Amino acid sequence: MPKPSPRWTIIDGNNLIHADSALAETRRQDFQTARQVLVRRLEAVCGGAAGRVTVVFDSTTPKPVTGFEGSPLEVLFAEPGLGADALIERLVHSAADPSRITVITSDVVERRVVEAGGAMSQSCRLFLEQFALDRNGLTSRVQRAEGASLKPRLGDVWKPL
Repeated sequence: MPKPSPRWTIIDGNNLIHADSALAETRRQDFQTARQVLVRRLEAVCGGAAGRVTVVFDSTTPKPVTGFEGSPLEVLFAEPGLGADALIERLVHSAADPSRITVITSDVVERRVVEAGGAMSQSCRLFLEQFALDRNGLTSRVQRAEGASLKPRLGDVWKPL
């Protein structure tokens, strides 16, 4: 029997930044910095447990965006004029097994489109709530464990609906 493909989480990065109140001030001052902070926060918990994690951002410039080199996450920027939603839809619809994909976005229409393509979806608000609650509980358990040096990973703290 063939092994199922790993879980793939695709995150609408701009939606998640706008939904995350912890990034509000950074977002207002410098959106590029907010993107980098978001990716670094996700890196801290992703490990390999979530299989594959892709963060997709909108882009307004044709020049390459820097600051994400060496990330264990896949960070993609949609071509100007294309938009992150269209890129996310292409990723879902071209996947070998869309049922293994969960898309994190606040866009209700986008959620319906990817669900029609066979993927699951979750709102950014719910993702952030689960992430905060579960991560706080996991961090407490990790800190109590003797000699624990493992950081929590996305797969440890977030379970798709």
